[in-house]
Amino acid sequence: VRADLASLAAGRAGAIEVAERWLADERLPLRLEFAAGTALDLCARITGAAPMGEAAALTARADFNKLSAWFDAANRVRDELRTTLRADLALTGLLRDWRLAFGGQ
Repeated sequence: VRADLASLAAGRAGAIEVAERWLADERLPLRLEFAAGTALDLCARITGAAPMGEAAALTARADFNKLSAWFDAANRVRDELRTTLRADLALTGLLRDWRLAFGGQ
């Protein structure tokens, strides 16, 4: 999950490509939980609650507000998987938002 998020931010992978791979795996809810946790870990590092270490490589332009909003969105998508919402569209949008928020553009 972290490698995919780093690839998205670096522009080495696209949201559709990563979403298709995650959707093909029966562990999608777990992946989303881990992705949300990654955003939360980065928030803790930004606030000084934890050292940056290797997580800094996920996004060079980490912004607390963007990370916390993405954390909320990831958890919302995870909850929405239990509804009739199209998981492919929700996940692609979430991953696209990561790329836009933290990519090198």
